[in-house]
Amino acid sequence: MTKYTQCKCPACTASEQAKNRINLPYRYEPDRWHNMYHLTMNLSIPVIGTILIGLSPWAFVPLLSFLAAYIVNSFLGCSACPYHHSGVKTCGCFPKSILIYKRYKPWGTIDNAVNWALVLFFIFVPTIYVLAVKGDIKALIIFLLYSAMALLLLIIFSCPNCRQRDLCYLGRITFSIRKNQRRL
Repeated sequence: MTKYTQCKCPACTASEQAKNRINLPYRYEPDRWHNMYHLTMNLSIPVIGTILIGLSPWAFVPLLSFLAAYIVNSFLGCSACPYHHSGVKTCGCFPKSILIYKRYKPWGTIDNAVNWALVLFFIFVPTIYVLAVKGDIKALIIFLLYSAMALLLLIIFSCPNCRQRDLCYLGRITFSIRKNQRRL
């Protein structure tokens, strides 16, 4: 075991139990590749949205919505995350909260339902709305395809190695796919 398993709060204990239940190793600390992958993907979505909107005051909407997603994740997601409690510098799934706020509670249904729903809402919906109001159907289709590809890549490459993969919805999707592949 590494030094990152020292935290015995309910959040970390829940992720350790999930690891033992599914018997599939996860990373205790994301490597540089995962950190760069997530930062690039999470930051590229608002940048793509800004580029597709073009030169107008509405071009700030994707960046402001990304900031809103970061604030929501800082209060809801990071506080319940074992990576945050273990002192890992970056969790590898979203830019880590700059807040020192820690609740040490397990990642639960409310965190899944509220945090992921709000984060995904703020990342995608404002840009989609602006593109739809502008009537730029080609840009809207490009943004939707890029967003779907980004989520698919996240589920394929990152979720299987995540410490919370059995506790969060995106990880559960990945785990159920992997479990069904093993049965075949």
